[in-house]
Amino acid sequence: MIRIDDIELIDRFIHEELSPLEKKNFEQRVRDDREFSKEVRKHIEAIRTVRSYSSIRFMETLEQQMPDWKSGGYKSYSPSIDTTKIMLRIFIPALILGISYGIFKIVQPSEHQPPAKHEQTVQPTEDTNSTEPAITPGDSSVGKDSTQ
Repeated sequence: MIRIDDIELIDRFIHEELSPLEKKNFEQRVRDDREFSKEVRKHIEAIRTVRSYSSIRFMETLEQQMPDWKSGGYKSYSPSIDTTKIMLRIFIPALILGISYGIFKIVQPSEHQPPAKHEQTVQPTEDTNSTEPAITPGDSSVGKDSTQ
């Protein structure tokens, strides 16, 4: 009678899950132990039979269903998800956001933008009571008589 450990070992051998040393020991045991060798052959034959039966059963099922498929006509596979609609639902809002952001950046003045040339800025002078505007670079009134 075969032990559960031996069945597991045979399964691991069939599925190529043994280490090189385990495989070597397994093969040596098959050569040396006649009963174990018989059990290994039985196990392998059982697996082949099940696989064969599964394949045959699958083919029979296909053959039974083939007339139904042929009578209904062959219909090509079409996915249930329309990728074009999904892409448009993603692309259009992204495009709108991109355009809106671009317009916003063009319209909004930069924080580091120098004042316009026609503006005159008032800067405090050493005389804190003076309210005269200071002359700044780009001031068009520099060098002109203010009485004119």
